[in-house]
Amino acid sequence: MLTVLSITFPVFAVMGIGYLSVWKGLFTPPEIRTLGKFILNIALPALLFNAVATRDLSDVLNLPYLAAYALAGLLTGGVALLVLSAQGEGRARQAVGWIGVNSPNSAFIGFPLLSFFSPEIAGPVLTMNFLVENFLLVPIGLILLESAKGSSTSALSLLGHTILAVMKRPMMIALSLGLVAVLTGIHPPATFQRLFGFIGATAPALALFCVGGALVGLPLRGNKGLAAQITLGKLFLHPALTAAVLMIPALTLAPDLQTALILSAALPMFSIYTVLVQGSGEEGVASLAMLWANVAAVASVTALLWALA
Repeated sequence: MLTVLSITFPVFAVMGIGYLSVWKGLFTPPEIRTLGKFILNIALPALLFNAVATRDLSDVLNLPYLAAYALAGLLTGGVALLVLSAQGEGRARQAVGWIGVNSPNSAFIGFPLLSFFSPEIAGPVLTMNFLVENFLLVPIGLILLESAKGSSTSALSLLGHTILAVMKRPMMIALSLGLVAVLTGIHPPATFQRLFGFIGATAPALALFCVGGALVGLPLRGNKGLAAQITLGKLFLHPALTAAVLMIPALTLAPDLQTALILSAALPMFSIYTVLVQGSGEEGVASLAMLWANVAAVASVTALLWALA
């Protein structure tokens, strides 16, 4: 248990320091957003490029891992839609539920956690999670949100716009360039690897600090029952279904990748959750769920890692 705590304690402690720093006025919310922009637009792209461009293709495109992650996310989101629909919830709440239960914070929490647990696979796992999240799970959620608003735009058109927007993000550009380097066999020179590694090394601690700081001042007025269901779905249903999916023979993974996959699914929802659902009228629900999930994950993720170790 002490070994597990040595992995999870630094991760959640830095989040706590971020929260306290903003709460006590050492940093302001706009300053946290500025740090977040640095992470998203510079540090994480450098990290992603280095993680991909210096690997073999089989390391960053493990098909059973991608398939298992995608299937588990679709199943978790599908269960959320069925449950919320049976309860008579509207399409907007169903969409908020879909995004909340199957979109973990792979970059800001998952990568730092895996860097302590298994640094060799942290980069490839982040890359594969990003591919599934950004090209499958999140686009479906955004389409559900738009349909709830009564948009006349077709689902195919929405999907195209969403994927185009994703491809313009610095992280996805860096990931794409990394894949080109792998496919062509043209790896970056050692000097540039050190440069990107140096910049990328700033991402884990800063990302966790920003996650904690961003929790201060969230609008906490919303349907507490729905927020609780989303929290439970994210922290417990998603990893449980992921573990079940891994029992399929065709999706067998190496032990370290199995652990990484289940841990990824057990993480709280990503930091832009409340941003994505703006305009749905359920921002308070998303904020409550995100706060509760981040607090409860201190215990749930630690317990899960102990069980998997």
